[in-house]
Amino acid sequence: MAKRLYNRTLLQIFFTLFFVACIMFVFNFIVFNNSVLTMNDQISQNNRLIARSIIQEFDRCFEEINTKIYDLNSLSEEIYNKFDQGIDIPSTRKIISTAQSLFTQSYVEGFIIFFDDSRLVLTERGTEDFRITFEKKYKNSKYPPEFWSSFAAMKHPPIVIPSEVYTDVSQPGISYERKLLSVIGNTQTKVTRLNIIVFINEKELLNHINRQDMLKDAELIVLDQDKKVILNTGNSANYDTDNYLSKLYFSSGNEVSIKKDDFEYFSVKSGYNDYIYIYKIPNSLNAAFNVIKLNQIILFSTLIIGIVISILSSLLLYKPIKNTLELIGNRYLAPGYNKFKQIHYGIEMMKRENELIINQIETIKDDIIRSIFLKLVDDTPYFQNITKDDLAYFNSIFNCRYFLVVSFNMELGLDNKTAQNVFSTKEISLTLKKHMEHHFDNCITFHYKGIQFITLIGVNKKTKYEDISTAINDIVENLMSDAFNGYNITALLSNFYSHIEDCKKAFKDIKMCTAYQTIKSIKKVITASNIDMASDIYFSTDSAEKLTNYLLTGNQEECINTINEVLDNNIEYNINYMEFTYIVTNLFTYIINAMAVIGIDRSQIVKFESEFWKIINGRRNCYEVKVFFVRVIEYTVDNLEYNSSQNKLNKEFIIQYINLHYSEDLYLEKMADIVGTTPKYFSNFFKKAFGINFVDYLNRVRISHAKEYLKNSDISINELSNKLGYNHSRTFTSIFKKYIGIPPTEYRKQYR
Repeated sequence: MAKRLYNRTLLQIFFTLFFVACIMFVFNFIVFNNSVLTMNDQISQNNRLIARSIIQEFDRCFEEINTKIYDLNSLSEEIYNKFDQGIDIPSTRKIISTAQSLFTQSYVEGFIIFFDDSRLVLTERGTEDFRITFEKKYKNSKYPPEFWSSFAAMKHPPIVIPSEVYTDVSQPGISYERKLLSVIGNTQTKVTRLNIIVFINEKELLNHINRQDMLKDAELIVLDQDKKVILNTGNSANYDTDNYLSKLYFSSGNEVSIKKDDFEYFSVKSGYNDYIYIYKIPNSLNAAFNVIKLNQIILFSTLIIGIVISILSSLLLYKPIKNTLELIGNRYLAPGYNKFKQIHYGIEMMKRENELIINQIETIKDDIIRSIFLKLVDDTPYFQNITKDDLAYFNSIFNCRYFLVVSFNMELGLDNKTAQNVFSTKEISLTLKKHMEHHFDNCITFHYKGIQFITLIGVNKKTKYEDISTAINDIVENLMSDAFNGYNITALLSNFYSHIEDCKKAFKDIKMCTAYQTIKSIKKVITASNIDMASDIYFSTDSAEKLTNYLLTGNQEECINTINEVLDNNIEYNINYMEFTYIVTNLFTYIINAMAVIGIDRSQIVKFESEFWKIINGRRNCYEVKVFFVRVIEYTVDNLEYNSSQNKLNKEFIIQYINLHYSEDLYLEKMADIVGTTPKYFSNFFKKAFGINFVDYLNRVRISHAKEYLKNSDISINELSNKLGYNHSRTFTSIFKKYIGIPPTEYRKQYR
């Protein structure tokens, strides 16, 4: 009786204390929470003011650099021509002096100016060798010299390369690193071959915008128009832009904010270049002040103490089960009160996770093999530091006397786009491994990119190349008829090689096979030893001019017929894929130039450009290319009527139209009719807008093109005058001498 009373009294005291603790906790929590919310609101407002100030300064810096690049690009063309003929010291000094006067900002690390296919660059120090500059002053494994020269050759708008670490080893015995952003000028509308790169020091840029104003734990993320991170002041490596951060890309308004966990993501869209600035700031005082965290700990500790007191009497009864549950781990527990079921559920979960880990290990192994292989074929200095551990996965291949590389390129057939037999890359990789290991004793297969897979085959004796090719052909036919019915599979074989250093040559063989594969090829196996590099292409200047004219006049049917004519003829000639890419790229270039003249929104043009390169790089079939062109033309023609009445009487349209039609019989009345006004009004508008009359401007454009023809071709003067839009060669000679000072024949002699 005493024991029972003791237990009852103990329970009464326990529940009384626990009830009082709960009441105190509830009231204290309400008071504490109201105080924190009030303070949070005030700090959130202050944080947004700071964020706007910092983001505006960032935007101003980017706008300033792009403006300076544009100003530098506006130098007279004669300077570029002189420089192209040879090192013209006064012209060189003028360019460098102008650049130095423009890029005086404290955060500008340096600038590089160079011409297409030039071995020299201009910097603040003078003229330097192109390769030495990017291998010494701006050394970066991700962006070697070849990257900059290839990138400069492409047409692109102003671009900011994300922040990367660049090493300066230009001084003997001295090496230092700094994080730089690269701002590259517009190459889409330039007439000259001038390329400008400005390097911005990330640290100095952050100092310039007063980073000290940023709160503790705050981060700034800068993304370009394609949602790529170009600058990040925080420590986070990845951002889930497809989920919660994607909500920050808004369709209307200039500011958006979302809250997640302990932070608020405040987004501002630049009105200058559509960049997205995401400012990550503390969402609550918990992330800003340790004092509040301490108060929270004390507050919740009172409740925990009450809970601990309530469970002390039951610890001995549940001790065995508790120990078992602790071994399993809380994340494996199933909801419910039956602890034995929870233990069983935990064991089942651990078993499933074990299987998942095994699959992940296999995936990681494939990733490691792919990474090492890419270094072997792309990173030449990698051989200097290569170790046996690095090549452990390739021992079965490189221990053999010879090896070759096979690339399996897979594409879902056109008639099976909606079929159910679409496989994941993992499923395809496992099936390929099974078939390859069945035919070859020493082979390694892994996923390369897209639906392209690489296999390395090692042989101890030099097997006949035809036997290897036949075996690969059998594998491809078996896969297409059985496992991957509905897919088109092409296997590309390299030559035999015997040293690990030859991996790069073998991979180059694969690239050559890819580039010179004909678009109507029916071969399932293409070998590096029998590549046919010779073929005819069909693409004339007349076709390009007709396409442009049809677009500008809204003749949709003739536009499509012209494109179909070019593509069908080249398909009939069965040109290789590299030449096919050249043809469709030129067609697309003429189309987007016409879209710019019409006044199509630049963001829509960029979307079409992105889709175009996805189609080309994805090696889609000719039918998809035609469908894409038809869609672009339909969109352009639909917008032609809307834009024509608003955008024709402006400088940009007039400049673009003259540049496209300077070779035609242009005269004042015709131009006035095109822009929809009277000749007198157009003449006054032109002189006011350009500072010269229409005829003078047209002659200058024609003479500019004439100089290029005289320097780079042997075309006759009579033929050249017709090509430039002059009815008689005497007229052309007279006008050329008036503007240049010498006849065209004399100009050609002096230049050469």
